[in-house]
Amino acid sequence: MKLSRTPASEVRREYDERIEDFLKSVGVGSSRWRPTFSQQEPVLSQFIRWGEQTYRQNGLLEETTSKASNELTRCQKRNDELEERLRRMQQQLDDEIAKNERMAERNSAMVIEHSRSLQAQASEHKRRENKLLGQLMVNHEDSLGWADDVLRVRFLDLKRQLDELTSKSELRLEPHRRLGSRLDPNGFIERNGTDQAHFLLRSSIWRILKHQFFSQPFGFGVLGRGDGYSQLLSTFSSWQGLVSGNSAADSLDRLKHDRLANNWRMATFQYIHSIVTTERPDHGVIPVSRYYAANVESSITFIWDFLSGIVKLCNGKLWETAEREIRQIVRLVGEIALQFGMQSAHLELFEPKFKDEIKIGDDFEDCENKDMDRGMKFEVHLVTLPGLRKIGDGRTDMRTPRTIVACGIYPLREA
Repeated sequence: MKLSRTPASEVRREYDERIEDFLKSVGVGSSRWRPTFSQQEPVLSQFIRWGEQTYRQNGLLEETTSKASNELTRCQKRNDELEERLRRMQQQLDDEIAKNERMAERNSAMVIEHSRSLQAQASEHKRRENKLLGQLMVNHEDSLGWADDVLRVRFLDLKRQLDELTSKSELRLEPHRRLGSRLDPNGFIERNGTDQAHFLLRSSIWRILKHQFFSQPFGFGVLGRGDGYSQLLSTFSSWQGLVSGNSAADSLDRLKHDRLANNWRMATFQYIHSIVTTERPDHGVIPVSRYYAANVESSITFIWDFLSGIVKLCNGKLWETAEREIRQIVRLVGEIALQFGMQSAHLELFEPKFKDEIKIGDDFEDCENKDMDRGMKFEVHLVTLPGLRKIGDGRTDMRTPRTIVACGIYPLREA
C-alpha cells in the first residue's frame, strides 16, 4: 500500500481541526475536552513518528526496488548484447574452422601434387644421370682409366650400396647392446647409442675392404695380401732390376716420381683388368685370374661372416638377397681397386685417425650433416667412408693432390 506524501505538520493541523469540528458538532466546548485529548498527545506523537518512519522506510524501499529494477533491466540488456556477441563470435569461429578445413584440403592436395612432381623430377634426374654416365663410360675404353667424374660416380655408388646394406632392419641392435672392444674399440655404441650402429657397421666393412684390396699403393693390393701381391711385386721388381739394376723390395716408392715406371704400371694393370673382367674358359689356369677371384671370394666371406655375427646378436638371420648384395659390392670395389693401378696418376684412399682434428670442407664431411658445418673443426670418432684422392697426373705433375670424394667422418660428441 502506497502512503500519502502529506507532511506531518499538516496531518497534525488537520487532526486538530477535525477534533474542533467534532466537539462543536456535539455541543461541547473545546476548552472542556481539550485537556482530555491533550493527555493522548504523547501517543499521537508516537503514532505520527511511527508513521513518518514507516513512510521513510517505504520510500527507501520503493527507491531501492526501483534501482534494482533498473539494474535488472540493464543487466538483461547487457546479457542480451553478450549473447548476441557470443553468437557472432561462434559464427566467426565456425566460418574460420570451415575456412581452415578448406585450406587444409587445398594444402593436402598441393602437397600430394608437389610430392608427385618431385618424384617425377627425381626420376627424370636419375634417368638423365644414368644416360650421362652411360655416355661418359662409352667414351672411355674399358682398358683405360676412368675420368675423375666416373671415379666419383662409381665411388659414390659404392657408398650408396654400403649404406643400404648396413641399414637393413635385420642389423638393428637392441638398446643397450654392446659389441665389445674388438668390434667397437673406441666405444662408439656406448657413446652414441645402438640407433647409430649402422655407421659402425659401415666403418667395419670398409676396414675389411681396405685390408683385402687397398693394403698396398698403386693398385698392388688388388690381388690380396698373399701370393698374388708377392708375385705382382716380384714382377715389378724384376722389371726395375732390368732397367735400373735395383730390385729393392720397397721399389714401389719409385712410382711416386718416375713417369716411365708409371707407364709400366698402367700397361700391366690394364692387361690384368682385361683378363680378370672378361669371361674366359682358361680363367682357372691363369694365375692373375685365380688370385683376383680368390680375393673377391674371401672378401665376400669375411663380410658375410661379420654380418652373420651381428645378426646373431639380434637373434635373427641374414636376408635372402644378402649374398648377392655383398657380391655386387665386392665386385665394384675390385673394379675401383684396379683403377688404382690403371690410372696414370697416383690414387689413394685417405682417412684420419681416432681423435684427430679435422675441418669440414672439401676433404672431410660429417656423415650426417654433410658440409653444413663447413669450416668448423671436429675431433674424429669414426670414419664411415674413406676419402678418394688423386695426386698429380703421373706424367708432368707428381705432387698436386685433388680430392675426388670427401672422407666421411662421425664427430666425437659429448657423452
